[in-house]
Amino acid sequence: MTIVPDYYKEFKCKASDCSHNCCIGWEIDIDKETAERYAGIIEKESEGPLKDRFKKCTACAGDGTVHFVLTEDERCPYLKEDGLCELICTYGEDILCNICADHPRFRNFQKDHVEMGIGMACEEAARLIISHDGPVKYAELETGKETLPDYLKSKKRKPVGIIPDDEIDWDYFADFFLSLERLDEEWTSLLMLLLEESETPHQKVFRNREWKERFERIKEYLLYRHSKTDERDFVELCWNLIIKLMDVIYAKKKHVEAADLINVARLFSAEIEYSDENVEIIKDELMA
Repeated sequence: MTIVPDYYKEFKCKASDCSHNCCIGWEIDIDKETAERYAGIIEKESEGPLKDRFKKCTACAGDGTVHFVLTEDERCPYLKEDGLCELICTYGEDILCNICADHPRFRNFQKDHVEMGIGMACEEAARLIISHDGPVKYAELETGKETLPDYLKSKKRKPVGIIPDDEIDWDYFADFFLSLERLDEEWTSLLMLLLEESETPHQKVFRNREWKERFERIKEYLLYRHSKTDERDFVELCWNLIIKLMDVIYAKKKHVEAADLINVARLFSAEIEYSDENVEIIKDELMA
Protein backbone atom coordinates (compact mmCIF):
# COMPACT_ATOMS: atom_id res chain seq x y z
CA MET A 1 0.00 0.00 0.00
CA THR A 2 1.24 3.48 -0.89
CA ILE A 3 0.00 6.64 0.88
CA VAL A 4 0.15 10.05 -0.84
CA PRO A 5 -0.94 13.61 0.08
CA ASP A 6 -3.97 14.94 -1.77
CA TYR A 7 -1.90 17.36 -3.88
CA TYR A 8 0.33 14.54 -5.17
CA LYS A 9 -1.74 13.80 -8.27
CA GLU A 10 -1.85 17.50 -9.16
CA PHE A 11 1.87 17.61 -9.75
CA LYS A 12 3.08 18.02 -13.31
CA CYS A 13 6.59 19.00 -14.36
CA LYS A 14 6.72 22.55 -15.78
CA ALA A 15 9.51 21.48 -18.15
CA SER A 16 10.78 24.50 -20.10
CA ASP A 17 8.62 26.88 -18.00
CA CYS A 18 10.58 26.01 -14.85
CA SER A 19 12.80 28.78 -13.49
CA HIS A 20 15.14 26.35 -11.72
CA ASN A 21 15.64 23.38 -13.98
CA CYS A 22 16.46 20.18 -12.08
CA CYS A 23 18.71 19.16 -15.01
CA ILE A 24 21.19 21.86 -14.02
CA GLY A 25 23.70 21.48 -11.18
CA TRP A 26 22.73 17.93 -10.17
CA GLU A 27 24.79 14.82 -10.87
CA ILE A 28 22.48 12.34 -12.59
CA ASP A 29 23.10 8.63 -11.98
CA ILE A 30 21.80 6.11 -14.50
CA ASP A 31 20.40 2.97 -12.88
CA LYS A 32 21.69 -0.38 -14.14
CA GLU A 33 18.41 -1.40 -15.81
CA THR A 34 18.20 1.86 -17.76
CA ALA A 35 21.88 1.70 -18.74
CA GLU A 36 21.26 -1.77 -20.19
CA ARG A 37 18.19 -0.47 -22.03
CA TYR A 38 20.23 2.40 -23.48
CA ALA A 39 22.87 -0.10 -24.64
CA GLY A 40 20.18 -2.04 -26.49
CA ILE A 41 18.89 1.10 -28.21
CA ILE A 42 22.43 2.15 -29.16
CA GLU A 43 23.08 -1.26 -30.69
CA LYS A 44 19.94 -1.11 -32.82
CA GLU A 45 19.80 2.52 -33.99
CA SER A 46 21.96 3.98 -36.74
CA GLU A 47 21.84 7.55 -35.45
CA GLY A 48 20.32 9.61 -32.64
CA PRO A 49 21.34 11.29 -29.37
CA LEU A 50 22.11 7.98 -27.65
CA LYS A 51 24.02 6.50 -30.57
CA ASP A 52 25.92 9.69 -31.36
CA ARG A 53 26.97 10.97 -27.95
CA PHE A 54 26.23 8.52 -25.14
CA LYS A 55 29.83 7.41 -24.53
CA LYS A 56 31.08 11.00 -24.57
CA CYS A 57 28.24 12.17 -22.31
CA THR A 58 28.65 9.53 -19.59
CA ALA A 59 31.28 8.30 -17.16
CA CYS A 60 31.59 5.35 -14.80
CA ALA A 61 32.28 5.88 -11.08
CA GLY A 62 34.53 3.62 -9.02
CA ASP A 63 31.55 1.61 -7.79
CA GLY A 64 30.42 0.95 -11.34
CA THR A 65 27.62 3.53 -11.35
CA VAL A 66 27.15 5.21 -14.72
CA HIS A 67 26.28 8.92 -14.67
CA PHE A 68 25.85 11.75 -17.12
CA VAL A 69 28.83 14.12 -17.34
CA LEU A 70 27.61 17.67 -16.84
CA THR A 71 28.69 20.38 -19.25
CA GLU A 72 30.99 23.24 -18.21
CA ASP A 73 27.95 25.27 -17.18
CA GLU A 74 26.63 22.36 -15.04
CA ARG A 75 23.87 21.29 -17.43
CA CYS A 76 22.83 17.75 -18.28
CA PRO A 77 24.35 17.04 -21.73
CA TYR A 78 20.88 16.22 -23.05
CA LEU A 79 19.23 19.42 -21.79
CA LYS A 80 18.32 21.53 -24.81
CA GLU A 81 18.60 25.31 -24.91
CA ASP A 82 14.80 25.60 -24.73
CA GLY A 83 14.82 23.75 -21.39
CA LEU A 84 13.44 20.49 -22.77
CA CYS A 85 15.06 17.05 -22.57
CA GLU A 86 16.48 15.86 -25.89
CA LEU A 87 16.01 12.23 -24.86
CA ILE A 88 12.30 12.73 -24.12
CA CYS A 89 11.83 14.71 -27.33
CA THR A 90 13.46 11.88 -29.32
CA TYR A 91 12.30 8.72 -27.56
CA GLY A 92 9.40 9.72 -25.26
CA GLU A 93 9.15 9.91 -21.45
CA ASP A 94 9.69 6.17 -20.98
CA ILE A 95 13.34 6.67 -21.93
CA LEU A 96 14.19 8.38 -18.63
CA CYS A 97 16.39 6.75 -16.00
CA ASN A 98 14.80 6.20 -12.58
CA ILE A 99 16.18 9.33 -10.93
CA CYS A 100 14.88 11.59 -13.71
CA ALA A 101 11.51 9.86 -13.94
CA ASP A 102 11.02 9.99 -10.16
CA HIS A 103 12.16 13.52 -9.34
CA PRO A 104 10.91 15.26 -7.22
CA ARG A 105 9.11 12.27 -5.68
CA PHE A 106 10.35 10.69 -2.47
CA ARG A 107 9.42 7.47 -0.69
CA ASN A 108 9.55 6.52 2.99
CA PHE A 109 9.33 2.78 3.48
CA GLN A 110 7.37 1.96 6.63
CA LYS A 111 6.68 -1.47 8.13
CA ASP A 112 3.52 -2.24 6.16
CA HIS A 113 3.23 0.58 3.63
CA VAL A 114 5.07 3.26 1.66
CA GLU A 115 4.57 7.00 2.19
CA MET A 116 5.27 8.92 -1.01
CA GLY A 117 5.27 12.63 -1.75
CA ILE A 118 6.91 15.38 -3.79
CA GLY A 119 9.93 17.32 -2.55
CA MET A 120 10.10 21.10 -2.19
CA ALA A 121 13.41 21.26 -4.10
CA CYS A 122 11.13 21.46 -7.14
CA GLU A 123 9.54 24.90 -7.44
CA GLU A 124 6.24 23.50 -8.72
CA ALA A 125 6.07 21.00 -5.86
CA ALA A 126 6.85 23.79 -3.37
CA ARG A 127 4.07 25.91 -4.92
CA LEU A 128 1.52 23.08 -4.61
CA ILE A 129 2.47 22.44 -0.99
CA ILE A 130 2.52 26.05 0.17
CA SER A 131 -0.61 27.14 -1.71
CA HIS A 132 -2.65 24.13 -0.57
CA ASP A 133 -6.03 25.22 0.82
CA GLY A 134 -6.33 23.94 4.38
CA PRO A 135 -4.80 20.91 6.11
CA VAL A 136 -3.51 18.17 3.82
CA LYS A 137 -5.46 14.93 3.51
CA TYR A 138 -3.85 11.60 2.70
CA ALA A 139 -5.12 8.63 0.75
CA GLU A 140 -4.10 5.24 -0.54
CA LEU A 141 -2.69 5.73 -4.03
CA GLU A 142 -4.15 2.45 -5.25
CA THR A 143 -7.75 2.90 -4.00
CA GLY A 144 -8.18 6.60 -3.15
CA LYS A 145 -9.36 5.63 0.33
CA GLU A 146 -8.52 8.27 2.93
CA THR A 147 -6.01 7.23 5.56
CA LEU A 148 -3.42 8.69 7.93
CA PRO A 149 0.37 8.70 7.56
CA ASP A 150 2.41 7.50 10.53
CA TYR A 151 3.28 10.97 11.83
CA LEU A 152 -0.42 11.72 12.45
CA LYS A 153 -1.20 8.43 14.21
CA SER A 154 0.84 9.01 17.36
CA LYS A 155 -0.29 11.74 19.74
CA LYS A 156 2.71 11.21 22.04
CA ARG A 157 5.36 12.56 19.72
CA LYS A 158 7.12 15.86 20.46
CA PRO A 159 5.08 18.79 19.10
CA VAL A 160 6.77 21.10 16.60
CA GLY A 161 6.35 24.82 17.24
CA ILE A 162 7.94 28.21 16.73
CA ILE A 163 11.05 28.57 18.87
CA PRO A 164 11.23 31.96 20.65
CA ASP A 165 14.25 34.04 19.61
CA ASP A 166 15.62 34.04 23.15
CA GLU A 167 15.81 30.24 23.02
CA ILE A 168 17.85 29.87 19.84
CA ASP A 169 21.21 31.37 18.84
CA TRP A 170 20.68 32.30 15.22
CA ASP A 171 24.22 33.67 14.93
CA TYR A 172 25.52 30.23 15.80
CA PHE A 173 23.16 28.40 13.45
CA ALA A 174 23.80 30.82 10.57
CA ASP A 175 27.51 30.02 10.89
CA PHE A 176 26.68 26.34 11.22
CA PHE A 177 24.60 26.21 8.04
CA LEU A 178 27.29 28.19 6.23
CA SER A 179 29.77 25.46 7.21
CA LEU A 180 27.77 22.83 5.32
CA GLU A 181 28.18 21.98 1.65
CA ARG A 182 26.38 24.60 -0.45
CA LEU A 183 25.46 24.57 -4.15
CA ASP A 184 23.61 27.80 -4.89
CA GLU A 185 25.05 31.26 -4.25
CA GLU A 186 21.53 32.50 -3.47
CA TRP A 187 21.40 30.12 -0.50
CA THR A 188 24.74 31.44 0.70
CA SER A 189 23.46 35.01 0.41
CA LEU A 190 20.38 34.15 2.45
CA LEU A 191 22.47 32.62 5.22
CA MET A 192 24.79 35.64 5.18
CA LEU A 193 21.72 37.88 5.55
CA LEU A 194 20.60 35.78 8.51
CA LEU A 195 24.06 36.16 10.06
CA GLU A 196 23.96 39.94 9.61
CA GLU A 197 20.33 40.35 10.76
CA SER A 198 20.04 37.56 13.33
CA GLU A 199 18.49 39.91 15.89
CA THR A 200 15.49 40.56 13.63
CA PRO A 201 12.31 39.64 15.57
CA HIS A 202 9.42 37.67 14.14
CA GLN A 203 7.64 40.07 11.77
CA LYS A 204 4.01 40.99 12.46
CA VAL A 205 3.02 40.42 8.83
CA PHE A 206 3.57 36.68 9.31
CA ARG A 207 1.09 36.52 12.16
CA ASN A 208 -1.93 36.86 9.93
CA ARG A 209 -3.99 33.84 8.94
CA GLU A 210 -2.76 33.61 5.35
CA TRP A 211 0.91 33.42 6.29
CA LYS A 212 0.31 31.11 9.24
CA GLU A 213 -1.46 28.72 6.86
CA ARG A 214 1.49 28.77 4.45
CA PHE A 215 3.96 28.01 7.22
CA GLU A 216 1.68 25.28 8.52
CA ARG A 217 1.68 23.56 5.11
CA ILE A 218 5.48 23.51 5.17
CA LYS A 219 5.46 22.02 8.65
CA GLU A 220 3.04 19.29 7.52
CA TYR A 221 5.32 18.51 4.60
CA LEU A 222 8.43 18.32 6.80
CA LEU A 223 6.73 16.08 9.35
CA TYR A 224 5.48 13.79 6.59
CA ARG A 225 8.83 13.57 4.82
CA HIS A 226 10.89 13.22 8.02
CA SER A 227 8.47 11.07 9.93
CA LYS A 228 10.73 9.14 12.29
CA THR A 229 10.31 9.94 15.99
CA ASP A 230 13.97 10.98 16.31
CA GLU A 231 13.62 13.50 13.46
CA ARG A 232 11.32 15.91 15.29
CA ASP A 233 14.19 18.19 16.42
CA PHE A 234 15.49 18.27 12.84
CA VAL A 235 12.04 19.23 11.54
CA GLU A 236 11.60 21.91 14.20
CA LEU A 237 14.97 23.54 13.47
CA CYS A 238 14.44 23.48 9.70
CA TRP A 239 10.89 24.84 9.94
CA ASN A 240 12.04 27.66 12.21
CA LEU A 241 14.97 28.37 9.87
CA ILE A 242 12.58 28.88 6.94
CA ILE A 243 10.41 31.22 9.02
CA LYS A 244 13.46 33.14 10.29
CA LEU A 245 14.77 33.58 6.75
CA MET A 246 11.42 35.07 5.78
CA ASP A 247 11.66 37.43 8.77
CA VAL A 248 15.02 38.80 7.67
CA ILE A 249 13.93 39.04 4.03
CA TYR A 250 10.86 41.04 5.02
CA ALA A 251 12.88 43.28 7.33
CA LYS A 252 15.18 44.08 4.41
CA LYS A 253 12.63 44.38 1.57
CA LYS A 254 9.57 45.61 3.57
CA HIS A 255 7.48 43.44 1.29
CA VAL A 256 7.19 39.72 0.57
CA GLU A 257 4.89 37.49 -1.44
CA ALA A 258 4.11 33.79 -1.52
CA ALA A 259 6.69 33.49 -4.31
CA ASP A 260 9.41 34.53 -1.84
CA LEU A 261 8.44 31.73 0.54
CA ILE A 262 8.30 29.22 -2.32
CA ASN A 263 11.83 30.22 -3.31
CA VAL A 264 13.16 29.98 0.27
CA ALA A 265 11.53 26.56 0.69
CA ARG A 266 12.97 25.40 -2.64
CA LEU A 267 16.48 26.54 -1.72
CA PHE A 268 16.27 24.96 1.73
CA SER A 269 15.09 21.64 0.31
CA ALA A 270 17.71 21.51 -2.45
CA GLU A 271 20.56 22.48 -0.13
CA ILE A 272 19.56 20.49 2.97
CA GLU A 273 16.95 17.80 2.31
CA TYR A 274 18.53 16.60 -0.92
CA SER A 275 21.96 16.25 0.69
CA ASP A 276 22.10 13.13 2.86
CA GLU A 277 25.44 14.36 4.21
CA ASN A 278 24.02 17.72 5.33
CA VAL A 279 20.98 16.07 6.93
CA GLU A 280 23.18 13.73 8.96
CA ILE A 281 25.51 16.55 10.06
CA ILE A 282 22.53 18.58 11.29
CA LYS A 283 21.08 15.61 13.16
CA ASP A 284 24.46 14.94 14.80
CA GLU A 285 24.70 18.59 15.82
CA LEU A 286 21.27 18.51 17.42
CA MET A 287 22.20 15.38 19.36
CA ALA A 288 25.51 16.80 20.62
